Amino acid sequence: MLSLNEQKQLFYFCVGLRKKIFVHSSPCQTWPTRNESHRGPAGEPVVRFRDAFLLYKMHRSYQPVLPCANKYLQLKWDKEKYEGHKKRIQAAKPSVDTSSPAIYNHLHLKLGKLKLEEDRHSDIERENRVLLEKISRIMRTKGQIDNKNDYKAKSLNAEKRKQEQRRVSQENRVILDRITKAQPHYQVQRWHEDWQRAEKYMASIARYPRGQCKSHSLKEEQFKEKTPKRDRKRNKQLKEESMNSKMKEREHAHHGKGKNN
Repeated sequence: MLSLNEQKQLFYFCVGLRKKIFVHSSPCQTWPTRNESHRGPAGEPVVRFRDAFLLYKMHRSYQPVLPCANKYLQLKWDKEKYEGHKKRIQAAKPSVDTSSPAIYNHLHLKLGKLKLEEDRHSDIERENRVLLEKISRIMRTKGQIDNKNDYKAKSLNAEKRKQEQRRVSQENRVILDRITKAQPHYQVQRWHEDWQRAEKYMASIARYPRGQCKSHSLKEEQFKEKTPKRDRKRNKQLKEESMNSKMKEREHAHHGKGKNN
């Protein structure tokens, strides 16, 4: 059984690292037993080449999970079991159907629409052929139609429409005569007389004579028209000054009476 250091050195040797390991490969030398120490002349550990090669290959050998009597048979059985497992996985059916939906040809082709398109194209081709034949016949001959516009427009109900127009105009004329000749229901003259009577009553019961405000406003307007704007301002200032002086005189007179009393 190799020690931990010997196993490390063996690992370095296997991977190709340069370590100071003395490998004993002489075929005539007797190999020490398990209990004897593997040491070289200088005291370094000695590892046989055969043991190193076997240990190097050991990590690539099959290592079963559970203990077994024969590794080779266990490897064969495990391989068969694994292959069967892969086949079952590939043949397993999903619980959810993820396949594409079914394709219905009548939904994609739409034969009815294609038939309608074909009929329409055939009608267009037939009309074009007929038109081409007519044009070619006209080009070969002089044609059968005269293009003179001597036709006069005629109407089957022109007389009826004229009669209806005359009837409507006659009715409108009658309505207009009735409106113009109608007598008014309300008498405007009576309204005017009532208003004059009401004005007399208001003038008789009024405290002040009616019309004074209007006459005063008329006089002011006439005065404004005659005098210029500058004179009007001056007259207004004079009036205000006279009013203020009168107010002051009244106040002085009132105070004098109070002192005498």
